[in-house]
Amino acid sequence: QGQRALAVLIGEARYHDGEYQKSLKSLEAAKSFKSTPDVKNFIKKVKRDIKLEEGFSNSKHTPHFIIRAQKDLLEKAVKKLSSILENTYHDLSKAFMFYPKAPITVIVYNPERRKLNVKLGNPNWATGVYDGEIRIPFGEISKDTLDLETLLRHETVHLFLDNFTKNKIPTW
Repeated sequence: QGQRALAVLIGEARYHDGEYQKSLKSLEAAKSFKSTPDVKNFIKKVKRDIKLEEGFSNSKHTPHFIIRAQKDLLEKAVKKLSSILENTYHDLSKAFMFYPKAPITVIVYNPERRKLNVKLGNPNWATGVYDGEIRIPFGEISKDTLDLETLLRHETVHLFLDNFTKNKIPTW
């Protein structure tokens, strides 16, 4: 049981670092010990994200965030998002008196290349998504800074509440 739990934890850690193939390997090992719905669903999510994030790269860590985007869009995303995300983190940490331990991943999709909501199964009116990571379309970066900050704060609150309640909050 301990080896299985370790394999799941390694799979989750690799996933959040964007190392999807290594994540799959660990999760498949966990599944070989005991196949459960949570591990099967996580494997499906990893496989979906491999397809969604082909050609993506990770930024260097800011103090609290990792930004993932297509290689050619990453620098612009980091430049626009880093200070907004760090300010949001400090404001929300102070308000909630809670400090997430792991770096927070923000994935920026190019909507011309991928239809974010369709691929993730979300409603078409959702601009951003939180599903363990914060996901926003690249087009949001070009919008007014206040609108972008509002979107990022909204999605980051989902993350804080999810972490704060240890994943026991409804996804709505």
